Amino acid sequence: MSKFVTIASVAASLMLTTSAGVASAQQQTPSADTLRPNGQYFAQEFNNRQLYASTEKAADAYIESAKIARCLATTGSIDGLVGSRRPSDEDFAALTGTLNGDRRDCLRNTRGGLPLMVSASLAEEGLKAMDVEWEDRAMSLDMDEAEAFYLIAEEKASLDTIGRCLAVFSPGLAYKALNTEPGSTDEEGSFNTVYRSTPECGLATAPTGVPIPFQRAALAHGLYQWMNRDD
Repeated sequence: MSKFVTIASVAASLMLTTSAGVASAQQQTPSADTLRPNGQYFAQEFNNRQLYASTEKAADAYIESAKIARCLATTGSIDGLVGSRRPSDEDFAALTGTLNGDRRDCLRNTRGGLPLMVSASLAEEGLKAMDVEWEDRAMSLDMDEAEAFYLIAEEKASLDTIGRCLAVFSPGLAYKALNTEPGSTDEEGSFNTVYRSTPECGLATAPTGVPIPFQRAALAHGLYQWMNRDD
């Protein structure tokens, strides 16, 4: 069987990813009493289950999360804050600790954010700060290194593996997609371009089973990690 992600495995995996995300949201959604900047869940004003069902709500969450990320990026280092996906992650504790500590002012004037999307937005800020000539398509690759990055042993296709795959083969197109406004027609068009232009990853268009903002988070993390793989 080819090492490359197949359409069938991607579709099946994305269905599982969505279901798992909803289940996780049901377990992690805090009560109204914890929806405070100094609560266990920092300013988590959004119902995760609704985000998976609505691109508009997910885009709104991403925009609010990006406000927090921009503040973090302009008030100190983002080292160790990128990568937060779930409470068990080391980066999650670092991110929430920072927002509960000396940079808690970054939660002001926002309607809340999700750790996943704040982390992804921080990745975008880090990418923008890089002095790089972005190639739409990677002109040369060490395939052993590339496959070791986007194909994790025994890991099924997921948003994360797809995001890493797109980042490896189409870094410039990925970067362009991340420079669009969340929820915009430009974003949708740019993501379709990335998928269409990257046959190695097995998808011709953006998957319809998961709102694009979640795909964007996976792509942002993937590109940031790929570009910082030597650090």
